[in-house]
Amino acid sequence: MIESIFDHMIGVVVASILGYITYFVKNNVIPMLRSKSDCESLTYLQTWAEIVIRASEFHIQGADRGTEKHKAVVQFLREQGFGTYSESQLSAIITAKVHELNHCGW
Repeated sequence: MIESIFDHMIGVVVASILGYITYFVKNNVIPMLRSKSDCESLTYLQTWAEIVIRASEFHIQGADRGTEKHKAVVQFLREQGFGTYSESQLSAIITAKVHELNHCGW
């Protein structure tokens, strides 16, 4: 009888510990891994944006053709798999990269 109660109590304790571990992983570990993945994805996008901006400046000559260059960069980035980013997000990244390149003496 005592062994049965003791076995039951061990089962409850083990189930509680497993529940806590599951809760901890779900609410702490998984969001941390997602944010790291998002950060890496954004860095990858910024690298590609810089490459494509430089290429568009080379292939599309003229300071008055900024809109055309911008559209070419957005289209290329979408073709490279960055379609999950919205138009405004891509525009912000492109604008920031162009500003950065212009101020670095490019």
